[in-house]
Amino acid sequence: MSQSEFHLNGPEPYVLAELANAHNGDFGQLLAMIEATAKTGAQGIKFQWFQPDTTAMPDFEWYPVYQKIVFTADQWNQAVKTATQAGLEVWVDVCDEWALAHLEQCRESICGLKIPPSVLLDRRLSARTLSFGKPTLLGVGGHDDAAIQRHVEELRKINPCLILEHGFQAYPTKPEDATLRRIAFLRDRHGLPVAFADHEAGDSELALRLPEYAYFAGA
Repeated sequence: MSQSEFHLNGPEPYVLAELANAHNGDFGQLLAMIEATAKTGAQGIKFQWFQPDTTAMPDFEWYPVYQKIVFTADQWNQAVKTATQAGLEVWVDVCDEWALAHLEQCRESICGLKIPPSVLLDRRLSARTLSFGKPTLLGVGGHDDAAIQRHVEELRKINPCLILEHGFQAYPTKPEDATLRRIAFLRDRHGLPVAFADHEAGDSELALRLPEYAYFAGA
């Protein structure tokens, strides 16, 4: 049993710090955020790995932004090393084939993975991600119950160590859209642990409170 599985099955909450793209493409800022995360007491940290050309077409309005916020494989290697040396468990969002290829190079340093809600629709990419045998978050925000059931039934055959991640992905998310009561519903329906990812505005008190409420709601 990995350390992550121990935390997920234990009485204490497992706190995974989602950096997303808050580094703004500044590698120095990314390293500083890793060091700051280590001081918070979070057990893990999660990075998003992708490349612009496998995320969007060049004529998409956000494509220039994607070009500015990506890092090289060597930079991600350094980030992973910095995080592990700081005592953090590293998780990675698998967003495209590039991320999978890089996972092959550093799989021993990666604790867990996440399949985002949009990637969950790509069965081939999802299956390959699960084949790494790591604890894997399935982002189910935006998927209806029938679709979630299909995903779970299919994917748990490849890797039974799944965690459903509940969270409505709007920026920021309205408090009424957090629907925390779905946490217990998802847990009981599928027999899997459920994580919660909020997308509250950073200056909102609920950005601190919602994860607490989610924990007591069964996350």
